[in-house]
Amino acid sequence: MNKNTFVKFSLTLVSAAVLAACGSSGGNGGSQAPQAPQAPQAPQAPQAPQTGATEGVTTVTNDSLDGKSYGHKSVKKRVSNLNVGQGKEVSSNSSNVPTAMTIPLDPSLDTIVIATGNFQDSQQGAYLEDFDFRGNTDNTTGEHTLQHIHVTADGSTVNAGVARADGRSRTKTDLQGTETGKALVFQQDRLNYISTEERELSNEQLTDPRGLRDRTDSVAEVYGNRTFLAGNSAEAQAAQIVANENLSNAPFLYKDQNGEYTVAGRLNLVQYGRVTSKLHERKMDDFREGLPVVDGDKTRIASFGLYGQDATEDHYFYRSNTGSRNPVDVAALQAHYRSGVVQYNGHAVTYGLDHSFKAKSGLPNAIGYQKELVSGTHVQANIDLADNKVTGKLYDVWSHGAYGSVATEQNDLVSFNGRLNVANGAIAGTSNHKGAEGTFNANVFGTNAQELGGAVKSKSHLANESWGAVFGAVAVGAPQPRDVDGLTDSTDGNNATANSR
Repeated sequence: MNKNTFVKFSLTLVSAAVLAACGSSGGNGGSQAPQAPQAPQAPQAPQAPQTGATEGVTTVTNDSLDGKSYGHKSVKKRVSNLNVGQGKEVSSNSSNVPTAMTIPLDPSLDTIVIATGNFQDSQQGAYLEDFDFRGNTDNTTGEHTLQHIHVTADGSTVNAGVARADGRSRTKTDLQGTETGKALVFQQDRLNYISTEERELSNEQLTDPRGLRDRTDSVAEVYGNRTFLAGNSAEAQAAQIVANENLSNAPFLYKDQNGEYTVAGRLNLVQYGRVTSKLHERKMDDFREGLPVVDGDKTRIASFGLYGQDATEDHYFYRSNTGSRNPVDVAALQAHYRSGVVQYNGHAVTYGLDHSFKAKSGLPNAIGYQKELVSGTHVQANIDLADNKVTGKLYDVWSHGAYGSVATEQNDLVSFNGRLNVANGAIAGTSNHKGAEGTFNANVFGTNAQELGGAVKSKSHLANESWGAVFGAVAVGAPQPRDVDGLTDSTDGNNATANSR
């Protein structure tokens, strides 16, 4: 029997305790929320690999140690045999369904678990180490370099690493990687976060490609909580991780003077984005030993990959490190937001979406007619506290018109709807992108449900049909961060009511 074969393995089988937790996680929302639309399920992991089974890895999600992390993750492969619910086939397909995150989480957010497999008759989690944004203290460049990580040519880390100067921490081993990797982050004054790759999927020229977000050769693209941090990522202690309270970390959270949601702010609970791994044709014994950052004591450290390259996997996720999920007090929210509807606004990291624009108004055939992408991709969601229904959309903003009649217009991309489970703040439902059906999962976070993290994903997992997005958003009426002291007009400058538009 081959003891090192990766097998099909559900995220929540890491331990019986985690499996039980998933029953009330954001994936299903418990008894009060409807089940998320189900795609055909892959069979359960066999107890022993079949003779001659192809070796490979299987997707899994999240992090370690303090409390639980709640969120969701799905994977889009690039010529990889990672098992995302369809066996070990080499393809560029996506996950069958998003997986729920319920694994304990370290406050540092410096690891992310991306696979499970078998090693020496025990199941282990493979994670990416030094997913650490300490030292990222300038939000004008839109980039940060992750230090001392593994980005190996073949994805193997078994013989990689050098001694850490400051020793290991609870989540970092004695050895550290010798490579660095580019991570894309929030960029002050940037209004366009659509990827250059998605431009090619659309039926028209979106805009000057220099204005789009170029993910080429990046190992991650992450926004929100703990992406701008003071400190030194080489130091071992989590105490050295200090949030920079003066920097925005996510776009499209607040209104500008024209009433458009173009003003950036800070998410203090939700982190979301994409991280790329290199797991194709790897076995667990290709990775060096890690620390017990997931339930159990067997882990391995895998390699980051570069976006856009074959033999890699793009993991799209949202998560929170609050450590607990709160019951939703509907009456308290109605009083807090002075409304029966709580509105959220934010930003999404997307893949596979067609961003083509067709004007709903104006004269697209008029002489001199022009259109231009202004900003994207936005998120808007509403929770109706009367019946706990959740509705929302992802959209871009375009300007269009001719001869002095230029106007801005929202270009709807994905619609979603679901129902809030007031017992734990989980949401499940459905989504739709230009006629293609998908799933919708989300969680509200904070004592006043002031932040929202979510994910939409196509039901189709085929390479040329799959699409998805992950997002973070803040409630209208939640305090708006101010980077400078001073007075502000109170009429609508702070999004005073949930009904303000």
